[in-house]
Amino acid sequence: MGYFGRSWELGKTSWRVLRKDKELLWLPVLGGLAALIIAGLVFLVIALVNYDPADGLGDMEVGGGSVLLIILGVIAAAIAVYFFQGALVHGARERLTGGDPTVASAIRGAWKRIGAIAPWAIVALVVGFIINSIQQAARDRAGFAGALLGGLLDLAWRAMTFLVMPIIIAEGAGAFAAIGRSKNLLRRTWGENLVAQAGLSIVGFILMLPGLL
Repeated sequence: MGYFGRSWELGKTSWRVLRKDKELLWLPVLGGLAALIIAGLVFLVIALVNYDPADGLGDMEVGGGSVLLIILGVIAAAIAVYFFQGALVHGARERLTGGDPTVASAIRGAWKRIGAIAPWAIVALVVGFIINSIQQAARDRAGFAGALLGGLLDLAWRAMTFLVMPIIIAEGAGAFAAIGRSKNLLRRTWGENLVAQAGLSIVGFILMLPGLL
């Protein structure tokens, strides 16, 4: 069976898991809600600290302390999103190993790995920011060719780290150890990873779980 065929079979396995446990689909939603709540709290704190009744919100100035708070808020939001992605992976793995996962059990499982999930979220956030900056600069300087090269760089990073979250959840590896192991696995399964990255997003975290069980 070719790369597309194996990726298709893994995709069908993932969808079977989600059909049996549709409540797990709430986990990415909860991650998004958590990120929105964090963003709202950061804005509220900044508004309260910098609000001047004489000028109103329109002339509100954002100082260095507010910038630091924004950075911390972005990091916290990223950790929240990745935490619930980890919970989704844990729930899928629990089903694939014969268990009966719930939203609560998936969250508990991810919480046990928070010590690795949080650093991984920060690494992914920083690298993503760097790649986006490179993409923008390449697009401005070289147009379509620059955009293409930037896209390939982004695809390479996503493919290399495709299995980081499943490895963290399944093996209890630290963030950097999981990145290294994911890179090594990519060398053996690069076709499946590239195909999946081209057409899948959150479900992609689940696709390679059977190979880790």
